[in-house]
Amino acid sequence: MTNSDHQHAAPFDDQSETEQLPEELRQVARRYAQLPVPRPTPEATNRLIARLQVSVKQDLSPFPVRPPRQRRRISPFLEMLAAVLVVGVVVGSFLFVLASRLNHPPTPPASVKEQPITFQALRMFDATNGWATTFDGEQVLHSSKGVLHWQEVSPGRIARSTSQGQLEAVDFMDALRAWVVFNPHPASSGPLTQEPLFVERTTDGGRTWQETTIVRQSSAFAQQITFLTPQVGWLLLSEGAALGSEGVEVLRTTNGGATWQIMTRTSNTTSNLPGSLPFAGVKSGISFINLTTGWITGMMEGLYQTHDGGTTWYRQSLPLPDTLPPATQAYLAATGPLLTFAGSEGIFPVELGLSDGRVIPELYRTNDGGQTWQAAGSLPAWPDAITFLNRQEGWAARVQQHKLLFSYAFFAGDYTWKTYSEALPPSVTQITELNFVSEETTGWIIGETNEGQSTLLLQTTDRGQTWKVVQPLLEAVARASEGTAGT
Repeated sequence: MTNSDHQHAAPFDDQSETEQLPEELRQVARRYAQLPVPRPTPEATNRLIARLQVSVKQDLSPFPVRPPRQRRRISPFLEMLAAVLVVGVVVGSFLFVLASRLNHPPTPPASVKEQPITFQALRMFDATNGWATTFDGEQVLHSSKGVLHWQEVSPGRIARSTSQGQLEAVDFMDALRAWVVFNPHPASSGPLTQEPLFVERTTDGGRTWQETTIVRQSSAFAQQITFLTPQVGWLLLSEGAALGSEGVEVLRTTNGGATWQIMTRTSNTTSNLPGSLPFAGVKSGISFINLTTGWITGMMEGLYQTHDGGTTWYRQSLPLPDTLPPATQAYLAATGPLLTFAGSEGIFPVELGLSDGRVIPELYRTNDGGQTWQAAGSLPAWPDAITFLNRQEGWAARVQQHKLLFSYAFFAGDYTWKTYSEALPPSVTQITELNFVSEETTGWIIGETNEGQSTLLLQTTDRGQTWKVVQPLLEAVARASEGTAGT
C-alpha cells in the first residue's frame, strides 16, 4: 500500500456543497485533506510479530491480526464548517465580554468617597501640589491632584481632638514641609487658659508628624508662625488687643521646630525699656528677611525692626510718598503682610493715616535688606488680600458692592496697577486668601460668605481677568497609621 492509498479524496468535488464558501476556505481544506497519514499494513504487522516470536521464543500466531479498519471519512465540508463554528464561538465570547465592560465600567472601591469642603487657608505651589485647612480650623489637608481633590493629613492630636480645639497658625514652606500650631482650648471655646500649645511639623507631606509642646507664660494664642529656612523659624503669640494695645511673645527655633526659645515678651506689666517692643499698638504679623533681620508690623508709630533674630527691637520710620508735603504727619492705620525675597528685597503694603482724616494706601519697597525703604506707588485701594510672586509682579483683591475688584501690578520704576471688575455671588463679603503660583496663569481666592459663616473658592485661568466658583472635594479614606512623636 502506498501513501496515496491513505490520502483523502480531493475535497469539494461536489460544488453544490461549497458554493457558499469563500475560495480561501476551500484552498485551506484542500491542503488539509492532501496531508499524508501513514498506517501500518497487515504484512508489516506480521513481520513484527515474527521478530517478537524469535526474541521471546513464544508463538503468537494464534492471535489473529486484523487489517486496520478504514475510518469513515468525514466530509471536508463538515470539517470546515466545524472550524468556522469554533472561531465564531471564540470571537462572540470576546465581543460579549468587551461589551459588558463598556456598558458596566468597574465600580470604584467603596471605601473611597468624596465630600464637599470649605477652606480657611490655601497654599498651592503649582497646579497640582498644595496645602489647605478647613473653614472650621479642625483639619489639615494635602493635595497632589490639584485644587479640587484633597486628603486629610491632620496630625494625630488634631484628628482625635474634640470640636473645641482649633488650628491657630500655619506655615506651608513647600509641598512636603509644613508647621501648624494647635490650641486645644482657644478663646472661642470658653475662658482663656494657660494650657500648652502644640506645634506639629512634617517633612513628608503630612504622612508623619512630630510634636513640640509650648508652655505659655500667659493665655496667649498663636497669631503667626513663619519659617525662613527648614531649620530657622519664629512664632508670634498674642495676649489679645485692647484699647489699641497688645502684648506679644516672640519665640525662635533653630532646629526645625523641635525646641523653641523665648526671644522677647511685652505686656502691660513689662517695662518699656530701650530695645523692647512697645505694649502700645496692635501687632499684625512678623517677617524676617535673613537670619537676623526682621520686623513686627501693625498699627503702631512705625515698623519695629530687629537685627539679632528677635531679642531687641527698634522703631524704623518709613519715608513719606513724594505726593505728600514733607511736613505731613502720618501714622500706620493698617499694614499688610511684609513680603521678602532673595534675602535682600522686600515689599510692604501700608495704609497711611493723615491728620486731616484721609488714608492713603501705599506700597513700600526695599532693595538693601530693609536698611532703607522707598515709596513705590499707591495701591488702587486698600485690599482685602494681596500677594506678590516676586518684587516685580503681584495681585490685590477686594470686594466692593458685590463685585470683585482685582488688580494686577507690574514694576517699572513704580508699580503700575491694572484693575478688573467682576460680579460675585451676593453672599461673598470679603476676600480672605489670594494665591497664585509661579509662572502660571492660574490663581485662587477664598471669599468669606454670609458674614463669616462659610467660604467659597474661586479660580482664574487667565491671570485674574475672569473668575468662577469651584468646589473642592475631600477624599474620605481610611487613615494611615500615625507617625506622630511627642517631644
